[in-house]
Amino acid sequence: MKITLVPGFNPGPYTGAGNNTWLLSGREPALIDAATGEPRHVAALDAALGGPPLARVLVTHGHADHASGAPALAARWPGARFFKAPWPERDGNYRAAWRPLADGDLVAAGDGRLRVLRTPGHAPDHVCFLDETEGVLFCGDLLIEGGTVVIPGGAGGSLSDYLASLARVRALRPARVLPAHGPEIDDAAALIDRTVAHRRRRGREILSALRLGRATPAAIVAAVYPGLAEALRGAAGESVLAHLRKLEAEGAVRQRGADWEPARSPRAAAGPGDAAQEAAGGGPAPDAGGRGGGAAPGPRAPGGGRSDVENPKGYANPELLIEPSALARRLGLDAGEKPPAAEDAPVLLDLRPAEAFAAGHLRGAAHLDLFGLSLVDTDPAPLAAFLWMIAHLLASRGVDAGRPAVVYGERSGIRAARAFWFLEFFGHPDARILDGGFRAWERAGLPVTTAAEAPARGTWEAGGDASRLATWRQVRERLHRADVAILDTRSDDEYRGALVRARRGGAVPGAVHVEWKRNLDEAGAFRPAAELRALYEAAGVTPDKEVVSYCQGGYRAAHAYAALRLLGYPRVRNYVGSWKEWGDREDLPIEIPGA
Repeated sequence: MKITLVPGFNPGPYTGAGNNTWLLSGREPALIDAATGEPRHVAALDAALGGPPLARVLVTHGHADHASGAPALAARWPGARFFKAPWPERDGNYRAAWRPLADGDLVAAGDGRLRVLRTPGHAPDHVCFLDETEGVLFCGDLLIEGGTVVIPGGAGGSLSDYLASLARVRALRPARVLPAHGPEIDDAAALIDRTVAHRRRRGREILSALRLGRATPAAIVAAVYPGLAEALRGAAGESVLAHLRKLEAEGAVRQRGADWEPARSPRAAAGPGDAAQEAAGGGPAPDAGGRGGGAAPGPRAPGGGRSDVENPKGYANPELLIEPSALARRLGLDAGEKPPAAEDAPVLLDLRPAEAFAAGHLRGAAHLDLFGLSLVDTDPAPLAAFLWMIAHLLASRGVDAGRPAVVYGERSGIRAARAFWFLEFFGHPDARILDGGFRAWERAGLPVTTAAEAPARGTWEAGGDASRLATWRQVRERLHRADVAILDTRSDDEYRGALVRARRGGAVPGAVHVEWKRNLDEAGAFRPAAELRALYEAAGVTPDKEVVSYCQGGYRAAHAYAALRLLGYPRVRNYVGSWKEWGDREDLPIEIPGA
């Protein structure tokens, strides 16, 4: 089947460079999506047809950039027939004799036939078209490379439906995916995994913002979309509303007039565990026929089961930690418990030195000592190479988006925190720190082993969330801004320039100081939320600010990142080059606190 891209010539804030419409040439020349009727689009389509008239137009959904061009196409090719799934509230907006499409229909297009796949979420009438012979999927607005799809919660969008649609398409494993916006999608499964992970992260950020008193979609947008262009705030608010409505349906939040708040039900009181994580990104698994159905099961707890997240320390995001006893249950170590299947078990990463791992470790853990792998140049090329290397190492130890990842060190220290930060940066949907580390596991009397097996390489395709990372340029841009807290997590001597570990000693101008060790209690576990909150707020590190943490090489800074994530701070970055890069660069300003 010959497929030709015909641009819609309708660039804009929401359409990017403009819509893609796809011409399928052959016995029944067919166009996927009608665009907006721009004369240049009609002329380009006429040229691509090369003489034969357009026979039919198959519309993925009723948004204006996909359907409003129907009258112009009908005027140019009066014999063309127009097809779309019904959306009664919208279909009368465009003068066209719409023929209805239903899930499973086969429609002639070009020299073949396309299967109609109902994929609501972005719009209630959204469908994709699949060439089952060649494995080509025309996905409309279900997926976009390099961006996220808006879910208009106030205009027919549904996050639950969208996630179910993603699950359905992922199960089909199309060989080629042609979207309505952006470039052709090379690996749909990997993009879907990244998209779901992004939705999970966004859902957790929205819950955190609610707990910090951001009660309306507009206030939540301001908290979780810092620096967003004014023209895009409406769309962001629609997506926030879609998250909130999914959370509401699952009992995690409730609406009071125009405001939203966390629910006080027992199910929600445990923090963003089952219901909250579900709303943040879990979706219905496809049934045997590839159709999403039923209520969303949400992400698996470590070990494949689902259980409420215990939260005795009062964290906003307690699911970022796991206690030894809880991990033991997930691993089937309790009496009478059946061990989980390998594909359901959590990936365990031991970040301690090799000699400590050899002396004893959790059964099934893979060893990964990242301690000597640092970056001292956050310019784009070295940063990209460094991140590729770390992603490769994580995948080589079995990290996979479909399995929870639990990291641990000797205690809840900087080794585990740095691995946790990498996993979150790369978009892993369920990364946790074993609170108290290996020492807490041993104190609980849980089994250890000296046996080790080579881990099976994971199939994870790492993404990259730039909002969690800072470069030297981004730190410099944020100096002396009232809405930013630059957080120095080093020792007091390093902060004051008495201990020099770079070409120059001192601190980033305006940085406040909270040494990372203060995050931990005497047993090496994270301190309760109330203590951490008091510690950081006393230093001026408050939830309304963007926080950029740094140390010598991004290790201790990652620990502060983890502590602030536990508290629900919505905007935290790790300056991975940290003082070694900043102090070595004589073109960057420094100060000596107290001098």
